[in-house]
Amino acid sequence: MTNKIKYWTLVLLFNFGLTFGIHYLCRHFWFDKTDEHTNLTSFETFFTVASLPIALVTINYWLSKRFGATKFFIVNAVIMLSCIFISARLHFFNWADSVGSRTRPDGETLEVIALESDIGLLVTTIGLIIIFVRLDKKKKQFQSSLS
Repeated sequence: MTNKIKYWTLVLLFNFGLTFGIHYLCRHFWFDKTDEHTNLTSFETFFTVASLPIALVTINYWLSKRFGATKFFIVNAVIMLSCIFISARLHFFNWADSVGSRTRPDGETLEVIALESDIGLLVTTIGLIIIFVRLDKKKKQFQSSLS
């Protein structure tokens, strides 16, 4: 029982900690008195679209292999996909609270955030498909070695 608690604690800590941590670290820079936030928004977009999905897929795969918790990996998948959605929303909140508006965002910003979320979810889904195939292949190899 202790191993399961440790596993789920690490899963939640790594997934949500990474997602919230990076955006809260970036939040300070949004309130600098500079007029140019292009590099910051590019960083947060790249984080949501590429870095976060790759990191989450890698960390969750490693944790599931380390703790032998591959049976319930679908829960990990839901957590990862929610982290991508949360990451896109946190990017929007950082922008809206500093230079924009939460209640009246411009159309381009809404499109960028939607595109960011969609691409991040797509990259994560591709990673998840690869992991599910690998886990299924290892499961079949294990079962055939028992026979």
